[in-house]
Amino acid sequence: MTPQIVQTALESGLSIGIFALCVWLVITIVKRLCGTMDALVNKMDRFTDRVREEHERSNVAHENLQRQHEGMIESLGRINGYRE
Repeated sequence: MTPQIVQTALESGLSIGIFALCVWLVITIVKRLCGTMDALVNKMDRFTDRVREEHERSNVAHENLQRQHEGMIESLGRINGYRE
């Protein structure tokens, strides 16, 4: 083989090898990122569910407190002589 053919083959082989390495790195990084993003989405879903449950409990507690206050206002009105 002539030296020019050998040099071209070596350069092509190195280029293909470097390209393959870059492709492998990109694929590996993307797979890990996707796994991390899936875990993050799952955590966010659980957090959102917990916030929603807490909000519902807070609404129930607020309604109960509101009913108690209405009863207190009614009782205090009777004590003070107000009539409906």
